[in-house]
Amino acid sequence: MTFSDPEIEDFLARNFACAKASLDPGLFLGSASRHSEELLAQFPEGAGGGNVRCIFCTQDGRIVSEVKGFWRPPRFREEADLALRMASASKEAIQAMHVERAAALDAERAGVERERAALTEPEPKPSPWARRIAALNRMARSHRESREVLLVPVEEHLRRVEDEVWTKGKVG
Repeated sequence: MTFSDPEIEDFLARNFACAKASLDPGLFLGSASRHSEELLAQFPEGAGGGNVRCIFCTQDGRIVSEVKGFWRPPRFREEADLALRMASASKEAIQAMHVERAAALDAERAGVERERAALTEPEPKPSPWARRIAALNRMARSHRESREVLLVPVEEHLRRVEDEVWTKGKVG
């Protein structure tokens, strides 16, 4: 979904060294690199669990940010822009950026919750408000948990994730 957007592909190619791997290639949308707009519209932002990850690193391969799940291009671009700023910042500055971003996402989620509370008609199923709230929670949580992987060499992190997948039977 995210990487099917030509503007995102171009942005990533211009600003990052990109690599692709899948811990479970058949999971969710399968291994195709492009998907129909109809299929993508059915997939909520943030879905895809830990099998779909975009890990942003410094030039020497140390993690500054990790985005889990599928994201629509505008939201993903916000995260990629932030990661680009983080890549040249100090550890303290990166931590502060993660805290600030989590707070901004929490504030956005609170706004969505207020919109949802103001509904005068029953929510459709599946609820677009519930999906947005869950997606914002997931993204904010990834920023709050960033200290666990901050400036860890990407190879070390990927080995740990792969070990979790094969020993615990989860991608998450």
